[in-house]
Amino acid sequence: MDKMARVVIDKSNGVSKDVGDVPVLKPVMNNYEMLDKASTSSSTLKRNPKMELNKPDLLKLLSYLEGELQARDVVIATLKSERVKHLLYQTRTRPDSNNDPIMALQRDSLAASGPRINEAQICSLADHQVSSLENLVTQQRKAQIRIARVLKEAETRHRHVVTELIEEKKKREFDTAQGDDITYGLEKERSRLKQELVSEKIAKKKLEKDLKKSTDQLEEERNRTKQMVLFLLAERKKILSKYIEERKRSEDLAQILSEEKSRVDSMAEGLEEESKKSLQMEAELEKQLAHFDTETQQMKAALSKEEKRCKEIEAELEKTKAEMANLQMLLLSSLEVNGMMQQPGTNGIKPPQGSPKAAGVNMWVPEYGTPMSSVAKVVQPTATVSSVPVAAPTTGIARSVNSGQAVSQPNQIQPQLQQQLQQQQQLYKNVTPPSIAPGQNMMGLRNT
Repeated sequence: MDKMARVVIDKSNGVSKDVGDVPVLKPVMNNYEMLDKASTSSSTLKRNPKMELNKPDLLKLLSYLEGELQARDVVIATLKSERVKHLLYQTRTRPDSNNDPIMALQRDSLAASGPRINEAQICSLADHQVSSLENLVTQQRKAQIRIARVLKEAETRHRHVVTELIEEKKKREFDTAQGDDITYGLEKERSRLKQELVSEKIAKKKLEKDLKKSTDQLEEERNRTKQMVLFLLAERKKILSKYIEERKRSEDLAQILSEEKSRVDSMAEGLEEESKKSLQMEAELEKQLAHFDTETQQMKAALSKEEKRCKEIEAELEKTKAEMANLQMLLLSSLEVNGMMQQPGTNGIKPPQGSPKAAGVNMWVPEYGTPMSSVAKVVQPTATVSSVPVAAPTTGIARSVNSGQAVSQPNQIQPQLQQQLQQQQQLYKNVTPPSIAPGQNMMGLRNT
């Protein structure tokens, strides 16, 4: 553990002490200055020349002294503890050196059961404490000198206050001596006030005379106002007659104004009718525009329906074409089956030969996804002409072949196929393509 410099400051006497060092004095505000200020404001001094402090001042001084003693005890205790700690834990701050004999002896002394502090250290600690106590004594002496000086200053101030009180007493005696002069002045003032009272009475009489004159003038003014009121009443009658005439005239003018107003109202009604008509026309125009918009929407919808219908018809056409191709393929396959069933040497019948048109037909139907070779395999016979009849296949194209029906089977299938072809052609004829104006496409738009 490193050595740390710990500073203990005694606030009562302004001494700053560093552990293990010589105490250093620092300028700290002393509490005796506060006592000096308090003593200047004290007004409880006696008038005897001997200086005596009151109870609060004595209590303050006692508390200051007790605080200084406690601070001194605290400083002494802290210095002792810090010194002991410094001696006990001094080995921790130094590096471990097992080869150093001095360190080994110090460790042995610390580990021994006897006293851990040697006499030299105790002496140095005692010297240090004595020096700190001497410093404290010097500080206390300085404080005592300062207190004595403060007491002397307080005594001088007390004497000054006593002299001021004596001077005040002399002033009061002088004022009482001057009381006779004041009474004389008051008598003089009384006589002056009496004279003023007499003059005020004379002024009052004059004011009464002036009041009588003013009342007479007021009476004359009242008579004059009566005459003015009578004149004003006559003028009022004249004005009322004129007012009646003007009112009749205003009634006539009001009647004329009402007639003009009725005429203006009739004109306004006509204008309102015209405005209503114009509004109706505007509403009709808006209705027509809305009707035109609906018609255009309907025409667009019909056009879209026609286009959809055309697409459906085209799809049906494609479907019928695929069916026709399928039927042709079925016809060819049936013919091939019949040819394969007629073997050479049986009743002198030759197998039918395929037409060149059928030879160029593709054997794969994209819609159903079944090759025609598989159909041919299904309808191949499993027995000869003289054998037992073959069971009918599940395709629905060929029937079971008996021995007596081998020649008549193609003649029965061909009319059915021809009939189906005629129906498909009739369906193509009945389909009417949508009318497209020249210069327009299928969507009803003009070609650019």
